Amino acid sequence: MGLIQKIKDYREKRKEEKRMNELTDMFIRVSKLFESRLLLFDAQKRRLFIHNTLATVMLSKGEEGWRGFLNNVFLCLAYQQMYGHWESYFKEQEQKALKKAWHENGELSMADVERIKRAVRSGIKRDEEGRMLPMEFEYIIIYDRGDSADIIAVGDYNAETEEINIEPWDEVKHIVEEFNKKPVYGEKIRTAADA
Repeated sequence: MGLIQKIKDYREKRKEEKRMNELTDMFIRVSKLFESRLLLFDAQKRRLFIHNTLATVMLSKGEEGWRGFLNNVFLCLAYQQMYGHWESYFKEQEQKALKKAWHENGELSMADVERIKRAVRSGIKRDEEGRMLPMEFEYIIIYDRGDSADIIAVGDYNAETEEINIEPWDEVKHIVEEFNKKPVYGEKIRTAADA
């Protein structure tokens, strides 16, 4: 390998290290926002609640800044979900291997348990099991009054297309109220008794 190739490899390695450091810093910053309760995520409903002070700062950076913020939050949530999923998958596979070894050999020493766990983890291929977080989520910007909270704006974000939608809550609330006031007309739903 020539000197020029070594220099290129060194530069590529430095770029990768810098990228990983930036990614780690971003995860730490987003995690601190969750810890400080400026961000909350409801995983079942796929809703992100954003405190208005944080939203004001991020929205002041323009559309690209807001998109970058939402993408960073998505990456952090996806990482946490994948990490949790992999940990539970590893533990499940370790338990299966330990039960099998216990049935075959009887009592296991602590060294045997650790050896079996390491063997299981090293034997799992990353493509064996994996679920990706759905790419879109809703977000709600809230103003926290301490004992209650007011909704300021609602929107959704799709990480795959990087599409952002945001609307003031007053407009959305008005549309929802109008929709609920209008009766729904249509055919009568036929049941077995009508036949």
